[in-house]
Amino acid sequence: MEQIAELVSNFGGLIIMASLFVWVFIQDRNKNTKLLEELTKSNADNSRAIDALVESNKNIAMSLEIIKDTLCTVEKKADKTYEELLNTKNACKLK
Repeated sequence: MEQIAELVSNFGGLIIMASLFVWVFIQDRNKNTKLLEELTKSNADNSRAIDALVESNKNIAMSLEIIKDTLCTVEKKADKTYEELLNTKNACKLK
């Protein structure tokens, strides 16, 4: 028993420091694990948001294409109507 007490008194500081080192190491590892889980969840959320933006951009591109086609159609109709109007005026002048 005296030998154990002597060992603790001689090496007690070293044992305490080693124990603290191990404890801090374990605490840091747990903290890093939790942080990694949070980052993984955040990355998954960001990925879903990016997927939603990609889908939205596709919808916008389709809408713009439809608008462009509609404007081209309206422009052609306007040109045709203008030509008909000019032909009607020219026909009236010739009479």
